[in-house]
Amino acid sequence: MGAKHGTLTYTTYYVVEEPAEGFKDHLIAAIQKHAFRDIDIDAGKDRSIGWVALGEPFDLDLDWSKLYIEPYLCLSLREDVIKIPKTAFQAHLDRREKEQMKKMGRDTLKKSERAEIKEVVLNELRKRALPNINTYDVVWNTADGTMRFFSQSKAIRESFEEIIHDSWGLRLVARAPYTILAVRPETAEMAGKLLDLEPADFVGVTE
Repeated sequence: MGAKHGTLTYTTYYVVEEPAEGFKDHLIAAIQKHAFRDIDIDAGKDRSIGWVALGEPFDLDLDWSKLYIEPYLCLSLREDVIKIPKTAFQAHLDRREKEQMKKMGRDTLKKSERAEIKEVVLNELRKRALPNINTYDVVWNTADGTMRFFSQSKAIRESFEEIIHDSWGLRLVARAPYTILAVRPETAEMAGKLLDLEPADFVGVTE
């Protein structure tokens, strides 16, 4: 889903502060540092998220000439998630536990033994599974300070906002009636007055 094709569903953000001088070099380094990496299954992970070229989930060649088209910075956030069906996992786990009990000549397993078997089975199944791949396009208009993220999912938006803040050093504010006024000097005072408005109750009101 995104800027080049698919449903045009996006969240608009305002970049709160102006980028510092020399920001371009810092930005490209941060993008490359947080480029997408495959899921680290051996570390017990089932999810990975990182940058790729706009609309190209397997293109990790992230240089300024490819990402920047005056005045737009364009790239995609790729998220891979491995989900093992619960019934399949339980079937494999039961089989492995029975094999282990037979091998040890016991009718039960200790809690720690079951936990260890569970982790082994889970990692084995993750290595055999194909991850779900999703990409979310990002278009930053560096001229007017707006950034569009092509998703309205709360979970992925939170991940996106965290990456932008921790990696790029930028604070984003989602577009809303209040923020539309607050980010503009000529309407900032009006934004303050908006907060003082009392909510209206229209229940039972007819024309």
